[in-house]
Amino acid sequence: VSIIIYFFDYITDINILIIWYIDAVNQSHHNLPYPRLNITNMVILTICCILIRKTISAFFIWRATNLYWGILQLFDLYIFREMYLSYSSEHKTDLLLSLCNLEAFLQSLPQILLQLIYLILNNNNNQYLPIFIMSLCFSVIKLGTSSINNDAKYVTMKSNTIKSYRWWIRVFFRIFEFISRGTTLLLAWLVIGPYFVLI
Repeated sequence: VSIIIYFFDYITDINILIIWYIDAVNQSHHNLPYPRLNITNMVILTICCILIRKTISAFFIWRATNLYWGILQLFDLYIFREMYLSYSSEHKTDLLLSLCNLEAFLQSLPQILLQLIYLILNNNNNQYLPIFIMSLCFSVIKLGTSSINNDAKYVTMKSNTIKSYRWWIRVFFRIFEFISRGTTLLLAWLVIGPYFVLI
């Protein structure tokens, strides 16, 4: 399941980056006006988030293992080794949890914010709406699973099973937490602009 989520989230993020690049080129030629949206900045922010996440995760794996595995993680390949080790041992390894956290909070969370802003401010082109919805869903799932896995070490074994009502309470709590945090960031961006991150 982790591999499927990781793969589809990665593919949809790349597709959206390509869509934004095409929109940025059209906007620069005045073929696609967005009065309140600079698509070029969104492309730059997306690339920066991806590169920062790749660099930090590669450095982390290099320090935790060796340079060879660190270079592989720079191309998002080492994480598959950790997925295999987790599957073999029937529990998630600490390195896999750390890599999932880095990707969730350094890439998925910014992507959710940027994509929601794009959908709200863009009224000219909705032909790619299904791709955005898929990307948002996979990003939210990745954020949710990362938080649930982080919570697992602080709760009882019984509360970590899907059959337990405590597990579902934790899931709904995380869902509402992400909705409230995301709404706050989204409103701040719409009212103040992208410079609110400097406040």
